[in-house]
Amino acid sequence: MLVFKRDSGGHVGLYVGEDDRAYHVLGGNQSDRVGFARIAKARLYAARQPVYSHRPLSAVPLRLAATGGLSVQEA
Repeated sequence: MLVFKRDSGGHVGLYVGEDDRAYHVLGGNQSDRVGFARIAKARLYAARQPVYSHRPLSAVPLRLAATGGLSVQEA
């Protein structure tokens, strides 16, 4: 789970992947729908992940192509 800063408060999204400049997240209530967004890494406020007793080998950062614009207001 990632928490981002924005002018009207914050935004929470689920980590999908990342590129050099942005996190790709799945979030709810983005333009009144559930959808994907690229959000600048500079806007990251906090990140949380489960505490693993045995971390899965697949729990690694996923590199994605930097396609599409950056989201600036997820309301």
